[in-house]
Amino acid sequence: MLTTIMSCFAQTESESISKNVAWGIRQSFKNGNVPMRYGSLLGYRKGEDGKPEIIPEEAEIVREIFRSYLDGMSLAQIADTLNLRGITTKLSGAVWKGANVQNIPNIPK
Repeated sequence: MLTTIMSCFAQTESESISKNVAWGIRQSFKNGNVPMRYGSLLGYRKGEDGKPEIIPEEAEIVREIFRSYLDGMSLAQIADTLNLRGITTKLSGAVWKGANVQNIPNIPK
């Protein structure tokens, strides 16, 4: 019986912590604090003010990817073009694959 009571207390505490964490994340988003993974986000870096700052050279690569996609190139063809030009991915410096290109925001599957 004591184990059951302690389990109920633990469950209640877990739910309370979960709600508090979710509330904190929502409040952070409302205040404009959105976590960004600058290390893997092509075209941006964290500015001195903590806000995203555009890296012009990388932004041009992103624009090129979108233009190529809109011109009808497949994700694999775009990846091949980037690889031929010696452009590597930002995260690991690896060669491009179609899946890497697809991870650029708003490229449909």
